[in-house]
Amino acid sequence: MRVLGDSDIRLSAEVSDPHGIAARAMIDCLLDGGTPQQALLHAGRLKVLREALAAALDGELSAEHLIVARLLRRAISMRWRLTLWSSLPGSSLPGRRGSDQTWMRPSWW
Repeated sequence: MRVLGDSDIRLSAEVSDPHGIAARAMIDCLLDGGTPQQALLHAGRLKVLREALAAALDGELSAEHLIVARLLRRAISMRWRLTLWSSLPGSSLPGRRGSDQTWMRPSWW
């Protein structure tokens, strides 16, 4: 995420897959208020020196960075859930053309 790069967290420089399970767990830990040392506990079996990983995680997340990153994380999660739900057999997004499930449309839709 550019938000993390802007706050000088360079995780992608140390891990081969910045979207992998361990990298996402470390980022989630930081976004939930954890320290870089706490985030290292989520590194799992990454074959990276812990000192290099700690240096990559040691950035300055301002309040603005946290707000934007948390909103992005929530939007990605919501999009993933909608994609998963719409891929189920016999389901379609409420309100779409040809949908017989318009009665399920939430009031805010």
